[in-house]
Amino acid sequence: MHSSWSTNARVTGASRGIGPDMGHALATHRCVALTVAVLAVPSVPLAAQSDSLPPGVSLEMVREGAEIFARARNCWSCHGEDAKGSHGIGPDLTDGEWWHSDGSYEAIIRQILGGVPTARVRNRFKARMPPRGGSDITLRQVRAVAAYVWSLRNGAP
Repeated sequence: MHSSWSTNARVTGASRGIGPDMGHALATHRCVALTVAVLAVPSVPLAAQSDSLPPGVSLEMVREGAEIFARARNCWSCHGEDAKGSHGIGPDLTDGEWWHSDGSYEAIIRQILGGVPTARVRNRFKARMPPRGGSDITLRQVRAVAAYVWSLRNGAP
């Protein structure tokens, strides 16, 4: 039994003067913290394979776009964290319906750069999308966000 506790001590932290129960709690806490950290990173659609992306778009751009999309006061504020729309403000970006363009990568870039003028707004609040979503993202970042949004609907299996 002593050797079992000794192995447990190395795994759980009891070798640092922490009892087996507390050591187990610390190990569990670390596991939960790691799980939360992994889940907090925006996911990139599995369908977004590099060979199915538009010309000039890389999987790294899609990943960067997902991170930018998820930042505070960026796209998710109106389109939702899951890009399925939020509170009737921004449309679902994952379904097959494009409201203001043909859904091509270049059209999505133009949409982000130009926004949606009030006259073309389709939400119940008449809230328009300002250019770049009202953020200060760069053209490179706009292209990354467009790559991510494009991948939500167009990634090939």
